[in-house]
Amino acid sequence: MNFADCRLFYAVLVDLGDAVADELSLACDEISLEMIYRRLDHFTMAHQKGKATEES
Repeated sequence: MNFADCRLFYAVLVDLGDAVADELSLACDEISLEMIYRRLDHFTMAHQKGKATEES
């Protein structure tokens, strides 16, 4: 992954964190981007195995 890809991924992760904070009515600085990244990874793996849906 090059520098531009890393910056784009981080921007998407920050945007997702902002959306999560809005959904939970929290301030953005109360959301851990690392935890969102980890949860996204777990969801992706479960979804690929057919054990999760978008509603999970």
